[in-house]
Amino acid sequence: MKEIAASATGKGGKHKRSDTSDEDDEFHDPITYELMCDPVKGSDGHTYDRWTIIDNDMTQSPFDQRKDKVFVIACDDINVRGRLFERYQSSGVQERFHARRESYREQALMLACAGSQELDVEVLKMLDHVLKWADDDLECRELRESIAERMRNQHRRSRRDSISISFTPFGSGRRESVSSASEVRHIRSRHDAGDDLHLHLPARDAPIPTRDESRDQTQDESAQPGCLFALVILVGVGLCYLLSSARRKHDDEAQRRSD
Repeated sequence: MKEIAASATGKGGKHKRSDTSDEDDEFHDPITYELMCDPVKGSDGHTYDRWTIIDNDMTQSPFDQRKDKVFVIACDDINVRGRLFERYQSSGVQERFHARRESYREQALMLACAGSQELDVEVLKMLDHVLKWADDDLECRELRESIAERMRNQHRRSRRDSISISFTPFGSGRRESVSSASEVRHIRSRHDAGDDLHLHLPARDAPIPTRDESRDQTQDESAQPGCLFALVILVGVGLCYLLSSARRKHDDEAQRRSD
């Protein structure tokens, strides 16, 4: 990103200018200074070639280095694109425009159909790019929703039936993860009866981002009754040990007083 920013600015922070005339500047990418074929408007208000942003995985504007500023493709710059196609009609820029989009879409579909979970995050990004210019592409949309749902299910499976129990022997914390009542008994047997027992329940699963923010509400409906039942059992077992420990402390103190 620093290299991209450096290419976009000269010394003293002034923007570089290409050798083209002022009239042609709007048709050249501010990063590569090459003739654009698919101009888009960035969230920073500048116009870029779509493939400069995608190929460099740009997440920050080269003209605004503040880390709290999210950089994304806002929309197609149809005004610049119309003038570009009209001015460079004989240069084949319109053919490159269609060829790059079609090639990128085919690659996204190929990777999505391959079903490799290791590439799910990257495939989602590619499908989102395609849907950015073709919101009515049903094939890409269905594949995107299918992969997102698979990632959500995988995330829930990796987190279910797991709680964290923290023992504090002699004031030093030690936390161990368990997934069954038998593991609770095994861990508890390795500690003195006087150790403090604290239960830390897992946080709610972080939702997988979707294109429509309204779908985040469906996360609350995804809890599985079996997981909740297992969690209640584990919490009950932990509380039983806590009460047993407190009662044992009380009996020991009573015994010492009677002696």
